Amino acid sequence: MKTEKNIDDISSIENQSQGDGYDTFSRPIVTTNRLMIGGVFLILAGILAISGGALIFTLNASDPSLVTTIQTLEQMGGLTHQQALEQAQAGFAICGVTEFILAIFTILGGIVALKRKMKTIALIGGILGVFSIGPIFFISSILSLVGLIFIVTSKNEFQ
Repeated sequence: MKTEKNIDDISSIENQSQGDGYDTFSRPIVTTNRLMIGGVFLILAGILAISGGALIFTLNASDPSLVTTIQTLEQMGGLTHQQALEQAQAGFAICGVTEFILAIFTILGGIVALKRKMKTIALIGGILGVFSIGPIFFISSILSLVGLIFIVTSKNEFQ
């Protein structure tokens, strides 16, 4: 009787799993597209942040549209015009490099999220991406936040 043997096998497995308190069968991990979407959002946010960092880094302090900024530096800091220009240029360079570093971590977080590995790196990339600005009105921050939400809600899908 083939049917009786199968039933006996199942009951013996159930008895074994009840004896030690652990289930011998592991449930399969359910994967969704949320982690992939979150990774893509982080990569897009990082690319936009790189372009925003490049724009900030290449700003010219002697640009006529920045006259009020330079005048404010002159008045508040007691600086000469040349010193104010140098200070503004150094500030632009620092902000641009900072934006570039944040973008690299954001892209790295997106890549590991797509690979479903290193949950901590993906979360750190998403968090750092929130602090990036991007070229258009904080779009990089918004994309990073959305990507971070997708990653957090699917954190059990990492290997």
